[in-house]
Amino acid sequence: MNPLPVEVARELRVRLRDAHYTTFNTLNTIFTGGLLAYLLRRVLEMPPAQRPWPLVLASLLTLVACWSGLFRMLALLRFPSRMSDALLSFCTGAAVYVMVSLLDAGPKVWLQAAAAVACCGGLGTLNMLRGGRKDPFNDDILPLIERDIRAVAWARLGLVPLTLVFAQSGLPDQVLSSAAVGGAMLALVLDDVVWGRSVALTSRPDVLASEREALRQATLLGERR
Repeated sequence: MNPLPVEVARELRVRLRDAHYTTFNTLNTIFTGGLLAYLLRRVLEMPPAQRPWPLVLASLLTLVACWSGLFRMLALLRFPSRMSDALLSFCTGAAVYVMVSLLDAGPKVWLQAAAAVACCGGLGTLNMLRGGRKDPFNDDILPLIERDIRAVAWARLGLVPLTLVFAQSGLPDQVLSSAAVGGAMLALVLDDVVWGRSVALTSRPDVLASEREALRQATLLGERR
């Protein structure tokens, strides 16, 4: 196999990276919209008097927490196209689907499903971080926010044993439902705080100047070609 010229290889890498970004964003948009529609359908199928509104709210917050951070991560960083990222994203979507399916099974069962969602979300974040470190495109940005991304991932993984402890505690359903809402709210708030800080860090003047210089060099390379 003959090696490609440096310019051609670089152009191909950019195209592959952009295609992966678009595909992954589209995939997760479909996941989010589809799961929100399924949640609404499940609620409407239940008799009004039997709708578990705390668990419905917790499911909605969990859904937003799962994918809001992912969309922001995709906006800040670029990732090589890897099957493991897609598989973990599918696993997270499947876990959320099961969690929504079990709305009428009670808060104990719902919490067990939510633990699977937190586990898949944490592992997915760590896996994407590992992939992002391999792309030179992220060299300026990633050192600023890597610690925050890892903190989000470990916080999600930390919710797994906490959720399972509540599920097995034997507390009344009202308490477990409140715990479900509180845990989902905590995950969403933590996600928003960390990613808000990350966006602020990556908007520093020196980082933006470095990004503009990289774009200028890419433009000059295209003109020379």
